[in-house]
Amino acid sequence: MSNPKLRRTLYIGLGGTGIKIVKEVKKNFLNSSSNSLPSMVKFLCIDTNKGDLEGKNYEGPEKLTSLEKLHLSVYDPQATLIDGGTIYDWIPKSNRDSVIDIEGTGAGQVRSNGRFILEDSEIKHHAFSDRLDQLYNQLISITNNDPNYDLLPATNIDVHLIFSIAGGTGSGMFLSVANLIRRHIPKANLMAYAFAPSFFTSAGVNWNITHNAYGALIELDYY
Repeated sequence: MSNPKLRRTLYIGLGGTGIKIVKEVKKNFLNSSSNSLPSMVKFLCIDTNKGDLEGKNYEGPEKLTSLEKLHLSVYDPQATLIDGGTIYDWIPKSNRDSVIDIEGTGAGQVRSNGRFILEDSEIKHHAFSDRLDQLYNQLISITNNDPNYDLLPATNIDVHLIFSIAGGTGSGMFLSVANLIRRHIPKANLMAYAFAPSFFTSAGVNWNITHNAYGALIELDYY
């Protein structure tokens, strides 16, 4: 039998839901007949809570490598908020206390926290952009020398972005992340997979789920 033919592909998991799905995709490749990861497929998982990012990184063949995970957070949010002045006027007044409570942890199911974490400084943009550049350069340098998979001769790179519109990280970051992907991966075939609130009916913290999803959809419709 001939080898499966694959395009250059990048899977990006944003937040807890995105990470879970990307790890399942990675596991499925490892459980396939070839029992190996294709050289032309890369993975990246992004979260605002380092404990959750590492916690999801349990031992196993699908364990994330250092290149495949990226932690983004704000360690002095109150000072960042004050120094930013009017540039953070988009944060609802009711969420100001929640922003101040971030202190290096996750978005806490508040979508404005997720956006604030990515937008608080150019440092966050640089961290994510540098990782995208690194993965992009790896993908374009791939030649058809994989023993188990053949590379399809396509110039564009498929980027699959997986996230939830009901949590804090994915809901708050997905538009900014999509813009950075388009900026750093030329002619990317960007495909987004958004999980709806119904996926979280058994979530331990669910007071903000429908609000996040509605806000995310309104923002997406606007753009």
